[in-house]
Amino acid sequence: MSLPYFPMYPTDFEADTSHLTLEEDGAYNRLLRLMWMTPGCSLPNDDQWIARRMRCDADTFERVVKPVIEEFFRVEKGRLFSPRLMDEYQGATKKHKKYVEAGKKGGRPPKSLKTNEIDKSQAKARPKPGLSNQNQNHIPPKVPQGDVEKLRDTMWKEWPPESRKRTSKSKFLEKLTAALKRDGVSCDDMLSSFRHWLRESNTDEGGKYLPNPEPFFNKKFYLDHLGKGPALEPIEGGRQLTDMEREVLERQKKREGPSNSGPVFLAAGGMR
Repeated sequence: MSLPYFPMYPTDFEADTSHLTLEEDGAYNRLLRLMWMTPGCSLPNDDQWIARRMRCDADTFERVVKPVIEEFFRVEKGRLFSPRLMDEYQGATKKHKKYVEAGKKGGRPPKSLKTNEIDKSQAKARPKPGLSNQNQNHIPPKVPQGDVEKLRDTMWKEWPPESRKRTSKSKFLEKLTAALKRDGVSCDDMLSSFRHWLRESNTDEGGKYLPNPEPFFNKKFYLDHLGKGPALEPIEGGRQLTDMEREVLERQKKREGPSNSGPVFLAAGGMR
């Protein structure tokens, strides 16, 4: 299994590669991409094979690529790999298998049952992957359409305009509704996950480099951020809270009880 993306941590990357030239930095990135797309997340320890895939001549390989390989990669059983990238690959593979298995278990009852009723002695609650224990018992079987539309309006307003302009508001609602029903995610958790994802993404130039909303729902980016808790950030410009944000805040207060931790901050706007 090879996901179409891999985690990138700019601070860690710069700390380890700040001494590289522009050519070496580019070679290192291309090696990582090539490795991620190759089964097993490793490459044959063969200079000619790698040079062909790197699309470089022999001189460039010896001068640029070879020093990068010797510094950042290891060889084991004839295969070249990056220890850090291998850790990310194995973690992503494990998480993907977990979601697949959870999806299989959440299907129809076994065909061997002659009635439409499941034996209650065998029925077990299956926690949704990625959800915190606090919210596992509070997932509604059907999310009211009014709540979904409020959530759509909140996410639409906070989504960087350069990215969401490629998706209509009605299509956004369709994808959001399908995601909530498919994965049993509550409106509160979806909003929190979206804000965590947004905070960790590149939103420069109005979100020009951000995926549009459809891949966010289709590829389930939100599952990677469930369970991280509410995204409490200062609201830029001190704008008024939306109705959805007020409802989320009230539900959080009821769950968490009185707190003496100081002022509360919300993900897109000022101190309350």
